[in-house]
Amino acid sequence: MAATTVAVERMVLRHLHEQVATLEVRDARAVHALQQIIEEEQEHHERSAAHLPTSSWWTKVIDPVVASSTEAVIWLGMRL
Repeated sequence: MAATTVAVERMVLRHLHEQVATLEVRDARAVHALQQIIEEEQEHHERSAAHLPTSSWWTKVIDPVVASSTEAVIWLGMRL
């Protein structure tokens, strides 16, 4: 479902941008690799966003649930 992909990709992109900000003065190669991943993830986000209905109650319901769940998974993954 496009709404799920948009929510997941939005959170992943936010995390990747945070990683770039952290690494940009430390590891140029890592930043370059992350920027390539960001480009691909941004394409996924935009492609899915193009398929979203403009006023769907389901999107309004699922977006915060999926975004919060994705954020929790990223948080746990960074700490375990």
